[in-house]
Amino acid sequence: MVDLILGETFVPRKPRKLDLTPAEWDTCTDADKMLYCLHRKASSRKLRLFVCACCRHILDRMLDERSRRGIEVAERYADGLASESDLETARKGTAEAWDAEMASAWFRYLAARAAHFACASDAKTFLLARDEARGVVRWSVAVDPTSQVVLERESAVATEVAAQAGFLRDLFGNPFRPVAFDPSWLTPKVRQLAEGIYKGRAFDKMPDLADALEKAGCQNADTLAHCRGPGPHVRGCWVVDRILEKG
Repeated sequence: MVDLILGETFVPRKPRKLDLTPAEWDTCTDADKMLYCLHRKASSRKLRLFVCACCRHILDRMLDERSRRGIEVAERYADGLASESDLETARKGTAEAWDAEMASAWFRYLAARAAHFACASDAKTFLLARDEARGVVRWSVAVDPTSQVVLERESAVATEVAAQAGFLRDLFGNPFRPVAFDPSWLTPKVRQLAEGIYKGRAFDKMPDLADALEKAGCQNADTLAHCRGPGPHVRGCWVVDRILEKG
């Protein structure tokens, strides 16, 4: 896939059908199409958190600790908590892990490469991690001469792309239906819950956050449904970000 960068945002390969309606966004399973629709709204921070979520989704197949550390550093870098030097160190570590996995199973090699790309300094490169994560899933399907391996692999990749679409919905909400947050909703309790969820990945507390928001006067259906829904939820969730005033 060829991607173009516009300032700090990016434009993925143009899909056949450019636009999504608000209702289509809610059910879309094509992460690339959603990314195209977001290209004038997506910050570098959000895009990096997206690829980190993609990498965490295949973390059980990312066995080298240097790769795992790289994802953690990339997330901290997105939030301004790690320096360029930290990112460069992580990039070197993930490169070593990638090289070490050269003779391993192909999915392990691709997982290490995904972590390395996630630590890249520019969006054009770090967004490649999402494709590598799909490759990990593709090559994790066992090669069995008695099964329809090609079909199984394509099905696995389609499921992974749909999961990535879910990450985008969690990170951006529905861009066609932006929610105006009333400052009166941001009570100390709401902020405290959001901070704990963000720092500790305590996404099981999202329904509690919905209750606190509702108690503070929030009646917005999209906000409450998102907090009480099944997810997925990842670092950078749009509701938590709005409460914590993160970009």
